[in-house]
Amino acid sequence: MNIFNKSTITSIKSIGVIILLAVNLSSCIETVELNLRSIEPQLVIEGKITDDSTQNEVKITLTQDFQQRNEFPLITTAQVNITDVTTGENEELDLSFLEVYPIKKLRGISGHTYKLTVKYNGKTYEATSTMPQKVVFQALKYQSISRIDTKTKMVVIYKDPKDQINYYRWATIGNDGIRSRAFFVRNDVFNNGNQVEQVIDSGIDINSGDKISIEMQCIDKATFEYFLTLVKQQGQGLNNGAAGSNPPTNISGGALGYFGAYTVETKAITIL
Repeated sequence: MNIFNKSTITSIKSIGVIILLAVNLSSCIETVELNLRSIEPQLVIEGKITDDSTQNEVKITLTQDFQQRNEFPLITTAQVNITDVTTGENEELDLSFLEVYPIKKLRGISGHTYKLTVKYNGKTYEATSTMPQKVVFQALKYQSISRIDTKTKMVVIYKDPKDQINYYRWATIGNDGIRSRAFFVRNDVFNNGNQVEQVIDSGIDINSGDKISIEMQCIDKATFEYFLTLVKQQGQGLNNGAAGSNPPTNISGGALGYFGAYTVETKAITIL
């Protein structure tokens, strides 16, 4: 007696075809090893001199290959020099216990030009920056802004000078004393000569009882363009989402980073 009817035979044939396809497909799978090209590490110099005596320093690190961990080795064997080009005064910088090069003798003066020179591994890197005139930070307040949800935003008040092009950066120091990693920069293209109340995107949650400090910096064009690129890469502001390219630098010799001379003024307020 034939126990298999036509329908059963057809089903068995179909199963056989599926098994055969599975075997053939599995035999086609290969392990692909990508031959990714390593990238030579680059020097990164981040230098600043301000009209304040506590924030002036040069930090030097190396970029890492993308195959390495996200760590940036500090450079501790460089020769670092700062010159006030306007007066000719010069300072050799020594490495501190924090492994940065603090500027101890020179202090920034508006209108003066400063030159940074770094010598490392047989190469010389240089940058210059002129400190802008200081714009008075008149007042600091906060307000609640409702969009998807209600958030507290800081608002800085100042009078933009009409007779010059101005570039600004604001840094937020949170209730824990730690600076926000968000960069907020603006120029005066839409506010030239105006009384300004600028809402700051601080990048942190601000709550009742917090004491928030805002540092207003008057920066030069090169420093503005450097931090503007970082802002776009972080996805902040209206024109966000820039491609992940290196920010423009004013440092010659092939290093990344920036050297900026700028004024600073800080105000604090407690959120009620």
